[in-house]
Amino acid sequence: METRNLEAVGRVKAVYRYPVKSMRGEQVEAAPLRWVGFAGDRRYSFALSGSTNRFPWLTAKIFTSLLAYTPYFCEPDKPNDSAVRVLTPQGEDWPVEAPELAGELSGLFQNPVFLLQVGRGTFDSAPVSIISTRTVDFIAGQTGLPSDVRRFRPNLLVEAFEDKPFIEDDWIGSRVAFGPEDLDPENAPRLRLDRPCERCVIVNHDPDTLASNPAVLKFLGKTHQVNAAVYATIEALGTIREGDLIYRVK
Repeated sequence: METRNLEAVGRVKAVYRYPVKSMRGEQVEAAPLRWVGFAGDRRYSFALSGSTNRFPWLTAKIFTSLLAYTPYFCEPDKPNDSAVRVLTPQGEDWPVEAPELAGELSGLFQNPVFLLQVGRGTFDSAPVSIISTRTVDFIAGQTGLPSDVRRFRPNLLVEAFEDKPFIEDDWIGSRVAFGPEDLDPENAPRLRLDRPCERCVIVNHDPDTLASNPAVLKFLGKTHQVNAAVYATIEALGTIREGDLIYRVK
């Protein structure tokens, strides 16, 4: 690839990872890409005991209270090796493996659950999701709700240079590289943007109060085929940082 074959289309506004599936995420300044997603992302999940479903995970779609739990890495710079702890809504701070945590979730959900650690991450559909600030703001404006990217649980929040809601949809089918103005495209992290991200009821929930407002999903259903954000897969490894320029590879 040559530099002249790159088109700068935006900048990384924020980077997120989620140590435990469907629990709160954390914003980080930088995150290394592995072939299976960002290091540490969705590394742990709770699963339903006795489930033979192909999607056995306990998620906020069926148990909203998960969104009130805050997991964190004890060694944030070593997410693949670090121990993980979880702050509960009641203020307890337990290791993710603690039987007390699984017991609390089992009791609240009224069904036994158990912890799984999956090295490749427990993703619904793809290892990376991307949404633009303009899309988040537009949805908020149309629904009368505060603009809060946390509703959409992306890995990357991007500020596109073109001021257009759902601009990220226009990038589907493209490869994008991340880095500084003097980017070396041969050694930059790259993603391939594959398809839209179909949303579920999780986007209806306020990230702080967990209160549900159906306006978000209804709006997306009426205007955008229930989609918001795009899914991506990894094409080249590297570290993506807050502030990186985003280059569309021609």
